[in-house]
Amino acid sequence: MALNPKPMIKGNHTFTDNESFDGMIGGNATVPANISVTISGMIGGTITVEAGATVTLTGMVGGKLINNGGQIL
Repeated sequence: MALNPKPMIKGNHTFTDNESFDGMIGGNATVPANISVTISGMIGGTITVEAGATVTLTGMVGGKLINNGGQIL
C-alpha cells in the first residue's frame, strides 16, 4: 500500500476552503473570514486569522500567530 505524500507548499498560502491541513507551508498562511481550517502540520512563517475565520491548531507555527478577530482553538 502506497502512502499519500503530505502537501508541501513552498511559499505563502491563503486557505480558500474549509479543510484539514496536515503538511507544510514554507511561508506565511492566511485564513480569511468564513473559512474553518484544522492545521496539524507546520507553518514555517506567520499565520494570520481574519475576523470570522476559525482555526484549530494542533501543529507548529515557526513565526507569529496573528489574530485579527477570528477564533483559534
